[in-house]
Amino acid sequence: MLGVFYILPPYIIKDCRSVLAEPLHYIFNQCLKSAVFPQIWKTTRVVPVPKGGSGTQLEGYRPVAVLSTPAKVLESAIHKSIYNQVSGQLSDAQHGFQPARSTTSNLLSYMTDIVAAVDKGGQTDAAYFDFKKAFDLVDNDLLLEKLAAIGFTPQLLYFFASYIRDRQQYVDYRGHKSEPYFTRSGVSQGSNLGPLQFIIMINDLPKVVQNAKCLLFADDLKLSLTVGDKTDCARLQKDVERVLRWSRDNHLQFNNSKCAVISFSRSHTPLLFDYILNGKPISRVVEVRDLGVNFNTGLTFRSHIMKCCKKAYRNLGFMLRTVRGFDNMKAVAALYNAHDWSQLEANAVIWAPNETKYSLMLERVQNKFIRYLYLRMYGVYPFYPLMYPTLFVLGMVGYKELRARREFTLVAYIVEVMRGRTHNPDVLMQVRLCVPEGYVRRRRRPTLLEVPIGRTNLLKEAPMTRALRILNVISEQCDLYCCALSEFTRIAMWVICYPNR
Repeated sequence: MLGVFYILPPYIIKDCRSVLAEPLHYIFNQCLKSAVFPQIWKTTRVVPVPKGGSGTQLEGYRPVAVLSTPAKVLESAIHKSIYNQVSGQLSDAQHGFQPARSTTSNLLSYMTDIVAAVDKGGQTDAAYFDFKKAFDLVDNDLLLEKLAAIGFTPQLLYFFASYIRDRQQYVDYRGHKSEPYFTRSGVSQGSNLGPLQFIIMINDLPKVVQNAKCLLFADDLKLSLTVGDKTDCARLQKDVERVLRWSRDNHLQFNNSKCAVISFSRSHTPLLFDYILNGKPISRVVEVRDLGVNFNTGLTFRSHIMKCCKKAYRNLGFMLRTVRGFDNMKAVAALYNAHDWSQLEANAVIWAPNETKYSLMLERVQNKFIRYLYLRMYGVYPFYPLMYPTLFVLGMVGYKELRARREFTLVAYIVEVMRGRTHNPDVLMQVRLCVPEGYVRRRRRPTLLEVPIGRTNLLKEAPMTRALRILNVISEQCDLYCCALSEFTRIAMWVICYPNR
């Protein structure tokens, strides 16, 4: 019976769920009672997908794992129950594989301290670490020990021991299948429980860091510390050594060639310290790609914006050539949203430009598409000779300025943190109520939130500063903590789109 379920494709199980629910429910209960994960559900089909290039090198392929559908359904049910129990014990430094946490929350926490230090004329050193095949080299025995330490019951531990052991894989490439082979380590790729197991495995890593700020997104690790002299650099070096010791104890090695150090500063003579990892200096860079965003030493993001625009223009040109024969404009808009919009808005609250020329550079990409969409929808080209205003064309095709969307996404996230619906202590610490000094009658009501006063535009236009300024204006018209989401959205969009009214 288990073999029959194994070969059924996902759409059959979904469409026949009313019939299959009862037998699957019985099988799932038997698995949990006996603490045994069926062996036939442990077999994974691995499909190599080219990353790009010629495809002649083995390293140029990315393995995509295809698991049994019933196994993933069981894992999903178990994951929901387990995560609710262990979420309170997971480190705040981890932003991966958790609800309401993302690359944006990670980078927003990261930017907060760096911007404040650089604005004051200081320097922040950051060390980036790359684990060597972290998900594939997880020690199963160590993983079970950490599952027990976090509170798993003996029955559940027996189940997970059965789940992670004796797993098999085979490679399926263009119809050619390899012989099945056993995997001796690692968490299951493509599974629902694998990511949770991994973040539990490295959950104690931030505890060994004593001086620097530690942030994780799955296996992406970075340490940052504000340095004023070589003594501070030595403190960061101590944390690097502690992290290295942890990696050896947990059998997760670093890839030295992909580790890097960058010094964020606008000083002409920054302090350059040689940090050592595994007996060799960590390579020093002037620009690093962190979770899809290019950070340079001056935190200008100009190169990132230009690369983003070039890629978006390239994608847009390809898309416009492809959709010439399309009659459904919703399909055309969906393609733009998937290929270009996602590119222009990925972590955009972090790298949002404060210079008009770069903001216009981004808007031009979308403006090119909306003029095309307006022409297809109404049969009239909105530019020459009609010269319709851009805002009018945007409204007619159902889009908004990219700048407005970036700012709304930012303030909406901060409000979610303020209301306790999203957990991000680093961001919440920056939201301070403005308390007037003394008991003096004021002509104007004080602002609700305290806005940082920056020495340079770096802090004045930082994400948190922009958000707090906008929220102060919104708070004059609604209660940020209690108002309905629809009311907040309406007022926020009005304040963002028409700031001078």
